[in-house]
Amino acid sequence: HLVLDAESIQLNSTLELDSLRIFSQNGIMVNHNLTTRKYLYIDTDSYCNDTGTLWVRDGAHIRSSNTKLVVKTTDIRVDGYINSGTAAMTYLFCPDHTLSIGGDGGLPAQFTLQRSELQHLVAENLFFQAVGANISVHHTVESDTKAVSGTVTFVGRHIKFGDQTTFKRINVSVNEGIDVND
Repeated sequence: HLVLDAESIQLNSTLELDSLRIFSQNGIMVNHNLTTRKYLYIDTDSYCNDTGTLWVRDGAHIRSSNTKLVVKTTDIRVDGYINSGTAAMTYLFCPDHTLSIGGDGGLPAQFTLQRSELQHLVAENLFFQAVGANISVHHTVESDTKAVSGTVTFVGRHIKFGDQTTFKRINVSVNEGIDVND
């Protein structure tokens, strides 16, 4: 088990471990492959000061070898792949974050995960746990999450589903409301 804690982290070579916890105040950049055989926890904004981005560069991947993968981040950029195999992949957020899932990133939000990035996530189930957050989900088609074999779950304060939003299986939990636009 290895724990990394730093202001910012850049992984420049292939890393394979049993389990790993990474904490950063200002973001994490993955330039090569990061693989764990057990638990993987990545926190790119440990102080919740809106400065931490997880960036998986083109050609790189994060893989948890069929074990739980948890990411707490302000924002994300997925040019490579993030893969938890037959295990769950969970995204956690600091209080009052805004999330935009789908489309081309055109909606203003602290966390933006575009359609092209959704296509680079491989998991049994995919969770976006943003208690206290507003979530906007828009312009997605079922094939955007074809590598998610189970359910996509959204947990937040308020969720708005925009036009052209389709998932194979979805679960939603909110405490203020859901808007659905055609």
